Amino acid sequence: MWSFVYAIEPSMDENPPWTPPDARHPKAILDIVRFLDVENTARYAKRAGWTCCTIFVSDATRLLFAEIPLDPVGPRKWYNRGANQMISWMQQVGFVRHDWRLCQDAAEAQARANHGFPTVVIAREEGSPGHVALVIPGQQNARGFPHVAQAGLVNFSAGYWENPAAQYITHP
Repeated sequence: MWSFVYAIEPSMDENPPWTPPDARHPKAILDIVRFLDVENTARYAKRAGWTCCTIFVSDATRLLFAEIPLDPVGPRKWYNRGANQMISWMQQVGFVRHDWRLCQDAAEAQARANHGFPTVVIAREEGSPGHVALVIPGQQNARGFPHVAQAGLVNFSAGYWENPAAQYITHP
């Protein structure tokens, strides 16, 4: 079973954001989602005026050894508490230094999750904090959106978040 060891966010050096591709397995993603229990854990509960999508995605990707950190340190201090900030970090740092990459489409994102690769759906929204969710093993819905777990206006461990403007990112 897993547990969180750090009371504060560790540096990227203490928690490297990678694991060998041969260690990936779809069951690990589902086990982590079950362990985090997004629907019942107070850590992910909606707060007055904000939700916890970035906290959930950060926790899940950390346990998958492909962390998208909440408070990474770099040439400038980042605070990825809002999804738009997390997306900016991903585009400027995650793609360059941590091997994250864009998927071509939702079908590739679903296929990557089905093979055990950490995969996240991201949507920058001007005038709001944006949104991120974890793509989990399963089937795309009839409209072509992948199966996800999320903390948001509604928390769920298996469902669909339909946003045609969303992009999908994956880690090797």
